[in-house]
Amino acid sequence: RGRTHPILRSDGRGAVTVKARIGVVVLALIACMAVAVAVSDAGTRSGPLVTLIGDSVADRMEHNPAALNRLNRDFTLNLQTQGCRRLATQSCTIVGEPAPPANVVTLAKRLGPRLGRIVVVATGYNDDPYRFDRDLRKVMRTLDAEGVKRVVWLTLREAKSAYVLSNADIEAES
Repeated sequence: RGRTHPILRSDGRGAVTVKARIGVVVLALIACMAVAVAVSDAGTRSGPLVTLIGDSVADRMEHNPAALNRLNRDFTLNLQTQGCRRLATQSCTIVGEPAPPANVVTLAKRLGPRLGRIVVVATGYNDDPYRFDRDLRKVMRTLDAEGVKRVVWLTLREAKSAYVLSNADIEAES
């Protein structure tokens, strides 16, 4: 359909601190600003709506008010992050939580038009790398059906060989 799916690699070779991971998520969102003008919501907000759907790595954004304030100057950030989130299969259970979080597909359907036209996907660490490509395609079909025009996928830090496989699927989608 002519859509582009930018990829931001976050798989630095070596130790990556939580602060560095948050930085990668912030960079991905700033990258969205480059495409935001083309798909803006006609000035109805302070900037175009950008939804970030993530797992525990992206969930750390909530604890960085400076980053959130900076991002919300240029667009309206809809932060949808929760630990153990998976792409299309049932998410894992977080100790102390009553139920697992909604997976990306379920959450996207639930949010519908409230997703906006730009979505950043920052999840995958909890997914099965041998079905990652199928689940990724299911996410893309769902986002397309919900009217999303731009999808930015963050790759996984390749601390495990399974993440190398998942990253290959993300890169093949672009």
